[in-house]
Amino acid sequence: TVDAEEAERLELSLDAIAKVFSDPALAGWDGFGIAVQAYQKRAGAAIEWFAELAKHNSRRATIRLVKGAYWDTEIKRAQERGLAG
Repeated sequence: TVDAEEAERLELSLDAIAKVFSDPALAGWDGFGIAVQAYQKRAGAAIEWFAELAKHNSRRATIRLVKGAYWDTEIKRAQERGLAG
């Protein structure tokens, strides 16, 4: 299970995940998965993206929803930046 949890690095993480997941050397192995912060506003989009990636590669994968390892840090950063929501 690869960490796709940290908001500030999500896009970078998804790029790396796509590259590794799509590697032909892993064809036939269904043990690859990601962990997604369930509270993130982008969680649904990240899950849909990963499901499409699996479908595109004709592979099965796992998604583990987690409840907020980065919650405090991400809330504080959003507050410091004056971000809405």
